[in-house]
Amino acid sequence: MRGSGRIAAVGLLLVALGACSSNLEPKAEIDEPGFKETAEGYEFADDARGAAAQPTATLPSNGLVGEYFDNKDFTGPVVRRVDPEINFTWNSLAPMPSMGTDTFSVRWTGEVEPRYSEQYTFYTVSDDGARLWVNGQLLIDSWANHGAKEDAGTITLQAGKRYTVKMEFYDNTGKAVAKLRWSSARQAKEVVPSSRLFPTGPLIPLPADPSGLTATVTSGQRVDLRWGVSANASQYELERKAGDGSFAPLARLGGTSYADVSVSGNTTYTYRVRATNEIGESSWVVSNSVTTPPVGNSRAHLEGRFGPVQPWPLVATHAALLPDGRVISWYSYDAVGDYRDIKDPQAYFHNSTLVDLWDPAANTHERVDNPTTDLFCAAWVVLSDGRLFVAGGNEGSPNGSPETNVFYPQTKAWSPGPVMAGGRWYPTTILLPNKEVLIIGGTDQSGAENGLAEVYQTNGTLRALTGARTETWDFTHWYPWMHVAPNGLVFYSGASPRMGYLNPAGTGSWTLQFSRGDPTRTYGTSVMYQPGKILVAGGGGTNATTKLIDLLTLNAYGEPAVTVGPPMAYGRTHLNATLLADGRVFVNGGNDGTNFDDSSSVYRSEIWDPEANAWTLGATAQVPRNYHSTALLLPDGTVWTAGGGGCGSDCTVNRLNYEIYYPPYLFKKDGSGNYAPRPTLTSAPAGLAYGQGFSLGTPQAASIQKVTLVALGAATHAFNMNQRFLELPITARGASTLQATAPASPNLAPPGFYLLFILDADGVPSVAKVVNLQ
Repeated sequence: MRGSGRIAAVGLLLVALGACSSNLEPKAEIDEPGFKETAEGYEFADDARGAAAQPTATLPSNGLVGEYFDNKDFTGPVVRRVDPEINFTWNSLAPMPSMGTDTFSVRWTGEVEPRYSEQYTFYTVSDDGARLWVNGQLLIDSWANHGAKEDAGTITLQAGKRYTVKMEFYDNTGKAVAKLRWSSARQAKEVVPSSRLFPTGPLIPLPADPSGLTATVTSGQRVDLRWGVSANASQYELERKAGDGSFAPLARLGGTSYADVSVSGNTTYTYRVRATNEIGESSWVVSNSVTTPPVGNSRAHLEGRFGPVQPWPLVATHAALLPDGRVISWYSYDAVGDYRDIKDPQAYFHNSTLVDLWDPAANTHERVDNPTTDLFCAAWVVLSDGRLFVAGGNEGSPNGSPETNVFYPQTKAWSPGPVMAGGRWYPTTILLPNKEVLIIGGTDQSGAENGLAEVYQTNGTLRALTGARTETWDFTHWYPWMHVAPNGLVFYSGASPRMGYLNPAGTGSWTLQFSRGDPTRTYGTSVMYQPGKILVAGGGGTNATTKLIDLLTLNAYGEPAVTVGPPMAYGRTHLNATLLADGRVFVNGGNDGTNFDDSSSVYRSEIWDPEANAWTLGATAQVPRNYHSTALLLPDGTVWTAGGGGCGSDCTVNRLNYEIYYPPYLFKKDGSGNYAPRPTLTSAPAGLAYGQGFSLGTPQAASIQKVTLVALGAATHAFNMNQRFLELPITARGASTLQATAPASPNLAPPGFYLLFILDADGVPSVAKVVNLQ
């Protein structure tokens, strides 16, 4: 970073105390240690980047407020400061020590006051993207990856009047430049000077220290933490150390309590907490030390373990894992979806949706509501470019909406997509090998079955599959179980007994139809656990709830082989089945009796091992997860389980909470209940190419036995759309690297985002990296 003034560093926060712009003339008064002169101005020396100081709670009189983000999508600000001017040539340096040299963004806001009453031209010089608003008018929109270039826009201003100004900038890779200039008939072209810029919005004070952090041992597997509220706190950072070790980050959260279920037995722990806000941090407050008792005879390595029940802001009926690791979930406009009790009369018109965006790393929630459509009982898929495409919704159950919507995770904004030929309530969406999306099933605006499938094409339009209608045969229109088969077609596996291949090319066609040989499995589930291999489990509806499973093996274009597999321990409808990092299938929730009735809930989970073709009992949940429940595999290898209820008088309880399931592979096999050491995946390519080799970084290269891919989940109504698992061949090893090969064909793994894990000889997975397969 280059500058000509003093900079105070406070943790992750830098506060400008003087000038802080690049390429200014060298000033004689700059005598701060840690700066060195260069041909372009001043930059930080390698061994010093500013002296510690406390920021003030008042704004300097001139400049713009800059919010600095360690990403390109303006999420989770790490720094807020006042920059006197926007005149930065960072080149290949980071804008500050706490941030990376690439993929960062900045938003500057405040007011500008012109000298003259005339037309002004504003100029941005940026590498990469820049946008500029003056007086609410977008003057410059150069929001794309590019080298340093100048863009311009004009606006008429009056002398002595202040106008709002906002400039947004992001750097992708390579050099970084951000400058703001202006000119007019009487104003020579120059960097907009500090004397003409004015920050707005008071800086809040630093947060007060939390009080009374106490740690209480509840078992050898849990320590409860509580502390007092800190004034002016936005959130809290919690750290932990074992024995005489060093403190390490544990959690970031908004509340004043935390249940640490990642402890090991017979170990001494000490905790510390501090409060943070956009200005800085409080001092650390240290807890009492506690020692957990020996666990002994734990079955966590066999059954896994559920964490504590934690609150969730809505009934998580619909959920998806996004490529950045966040979880998006929604219900109807109110938290529980009971329209009869809702206070907002607009909700009766089904024209909006309450949407939550959860960051598991920070444990923070953010409202990102859809303002136009009731997305209750829609279908969705993460597109190959990272956007979330949603088809259908609710216009008055079971009347479906014909609308489609697209969510942009980077900007957290919704936009309408093309309108479908008919409404869809309870449809399915599947990402196809050519990056298109199959939309099939559901009920239309009148509540009748919608037998016309459509394809969302890569150009943003829809194509009707008029040659593949489904009204004439036994096709389940409510969330049909569709899977991309190794032959490139789409296989329908239920819930009706009838099965078949759909060719989505052109106007579409059904090529073959077969019978699964058992009754309709309403609210059962179907999982493609390996390419061309499908597990069908549970269900019932009007039939008795079943514990039976079918194993389907797809044979090129012929009739699939159907084998009755070993039954589950419990009959289940409304169950969730989630592929784990090692390829096993985790089944939780559901009920073994009447639909929508919690009295017959199944609390015990089960795990199916495809290699052994056997079930084992898993841990027991504390909360029933039935109708409208969801489950997703997270990048850390755990499973988020949530929801249940949200169906008016048909549901006795609305489940506004979630539990995290910790699978057996996370625990030592000695019965201690302690967590096993995990391999570390230090690097992975952001993108994979079909059939091509790639390199992975890990210090445990010699002990890694598997490299696996798991598609991002999208779960609702007992069906996790698009999930699939693949094991990738390891072709070579180095001291700290592995070579593996990506799937050979998009028929095996459609283009898009996947969790990539490495697993050691004990089957313990790393934390995943998200990769984009193209």
